[in-house]
Amino acid sequence: MSVGHPVAQSGTASWAELRDAIFLIGKDETGAELLALLTRKMRQAGFVPKTRQEAVRSLRVVALAANGSGIALLPDTWLGFLPPSIRERIAVVEVIDGDGFSHFA
Repeated sequence: MSVGHPVAQSGTASWAELRDAIFLIGKDETGAELLALLTRKMRQAGFVPKTRQEAVRSLRVVALAANGSGIALLPDTWLGFLPPSIRERIAVVEVIDGDGFSHFA
């Protein structure tokens, strides 16, 4: 999420805290997997996620998130691929739920 997002400085958030957020989803296989994870986790928390599918690959939606357009979900290993100009404009927040941190199966 952008560094200006209300929960950006917390370091962690629950799905409930993000219930009103718009999640940016890329149009690729990773985007489909992230959408499935997001939908499952949000529904378990009692919410339906607000999503916006973007006509770009999943790694590119991070640039949109840096501009404040929403929240991008991404594997933590992707952080190393982000250019410094994007990395300095985003805050990485881990999402915690009743099962601990949210990870792919």
